[in-house]
Amino acid sequence: MGSPRNLKTGWRAICLAIAAFMTSPSSMAGASESAWQANDDDALLFDLRLGKYRLGDGVRGYQKPNAVCVNFDDIIRSFDLAIKISPDKSKAQGWAFDEMRALSIERTTQSITLQGRRQALPGDAIVDTREGWCVDTVELSRWLGIQLHLDQANALILVHADHMLPVERMLERRARAASFRPHIQLDENKLPQAVLPYRMWRTPALDAVVTLNGTHDRQRGAKGNRSVELYAAGEIARASVDARLSTDTHAKPSSLRLRGYRMSPGGKLLGPLGATYLAVGDVSSYGSPLVAQAMPGRGVAVTNRLLDQPDIFDRTSLHGELPQGWDAELYRNDQLLQFAQPRSDGRYEFLDVPLLYGLNSLEVVSYGPQGQIRRDRKLINVGMDNPPPGKLRYTLSFSQDNHDLVTVKNQSQYRDQGWRGSAGLEIGLGLRTSLAVQVHNLLVDDQRVSFVEGSIRRAIGPALLEMSAAAQRDGGYAGRVQLVGAFGRSFVAAESIISHDIKSDRIERSTTGTHNIALDHALALGNQIVPLHLDARYTTRTTGINSLDLSSRISRRFRGLMTTGEFGWHVEKNRSGPSPPERLDAGLLLAGRYGKIRLRGEVRW
Repeated sequence: MGSPRNLKTGWRAICLAIAAFMTSPSSMAGASESAWQANDDDALLFDLRLGKYRLGDGVRGYQKPNAVCVNFDDIIRSFDLAIKISPDKSKAQGWAFDEMRALSIERTTQSITLQGRRQALPGDAIVDTREGWCVDTVELSRWLGIQLHLDQANALILVHADHMLPVERMLERRARAASFRPHIQLDENKLPQAVLPYRMWRTPALDAVVTLNGTHDRQRGAKGNRSVELYAAGEIARASVDARLSTDTHAKPSSLRLRGYRMSPGGKLLGPLGATYLAVGDVSSYGSPLVAQAMPGRGVAVTNRLLDQPDIFDRTSLHGELPQGWDAELYRNDQLLQFAQPRSDGRYEFLDVPLLYGLNSLEVVSYGPQGQIRRDRKLINVGMDNPPPGKLRYTLSFSQDNHDLVTVKNQSQYRDQGWRGSAGLEIGLGLRTSLAVQVHNLLVDDQRVSFVEGSIRRAIGPALLEMSAAAQRDGGYAGRVQLVGAFGRSFVAAESIISHDIKSDRIERSTTGTHNIALDHALALGNQIVPLHLDARYTTRTTGINSLDLSSRISRRFRGLMTTGEFGWHVEKNRSGPSPPERLDAGLLLAGRYGKIRLRGEVRW
């Protein structure tokens, strides 16, 4: 028997070894995996694609720490599989695509029988959620005998099989049958609709953000500051109303933002005008490709365009409320693009967010200091927003830039903000062609200027081509050609702008040309689809200083964290003197959660 000193030393070594094992990365990952539970932060929604066909109405899923799982019921309905899950969710039985591929899953015994061979069911293969079974995509591919590739950047599940699946044969038969009978235009007015009518009064929802802080030093003694932001949203006089009341650091009211608006997808506002959106108070103006930037401010806005249609078909700008102490993240197709930090005016702003050809899922996720999470989602389908032949769409806005509806104190940030007005018309010339014209009057560098702008847009196969021109009242002009398209798993955008003596929100007077080409491609790395973005821009100026900017961005989800790496290279050439040194920029954006800890960060070099 050893001495007491030796026993004490041995126990200490054993305890240190156990602690080292428990805190090792592998054990932490295992603990995180076993303790994971489905929550809204990890929820995903995919489109299921088999070749050129879209299957079902979407597949729900969740991002687990080390994998992705999808709803088994959605998969069964999308593929029309002969598999049935028992009412108590303990068993599933049937066959997948072929009667010879029999499948039986027993949750009670944690076993699966596939084509007559019984084997153990991995413990993390199925997770119970409120929607039902959520099955790991790798295990699901093995069960069904197909390949399920995840393209999280574009919210897609791509299906690959060695043979033609029954659902694919069925879709091809339907396509052949449709070619023998005339096409019937879908009348959305005949579909069942659920309408929530406006009320004279709907009790508003309230949210208050109170900030208290204090300082104390020997010379000035104690000093305290307090501020309040009050948010409200409800209905008054058959219109939706949202408001923000803010105070200064002494809790005295300083500004009030108030917006009253109505929306009608069927275009039933303002009688013969057939408006889809009407807003008064704090609104956002309408933008254009060459002249106007969409700006928040007090005024009025009305249009009969489709709701959520962007002002410019290949980009959009997002504005919203962001209380003090909050920050926001911008995602496009589950790809982290930007962060927004708190501003003194209580807004977030993402300007000129590029859009890809096809469906774009934009989501702004706002985080509060006490763990609050607010999501604002918008779906924009580039290529599907052209007006029908003969259909006339209009936009009209008149507002004062960056000025709240009521400002109690004459704050300096509002003194130089001017009024602007924009009006536009767009008409469909055919199924693939549209023509638009706009007029603008705005304040640029303390000078009142007027513009007229026109554009023609044409769909060419899987691409959109737009040609625009703008003229300033005092003689300046600019022209623009823009192309966006989807070619397989690659998205291409090319733009060329030529300008002369014009100055607007989008073009500086010294700029004579801007030429840009961008490529977005989905790379297949293992079981993940990694989005890659490449961009090149060349700018010429009257000053003789021309610049070349090359940038790239790559994103990947790793153990529940979305990481985005950015690289940029800037070169300037001066025709009349020495050129400045080249500049290399790099950045890393990080957002997500590890277990119960939410992480968010940004590094710049």
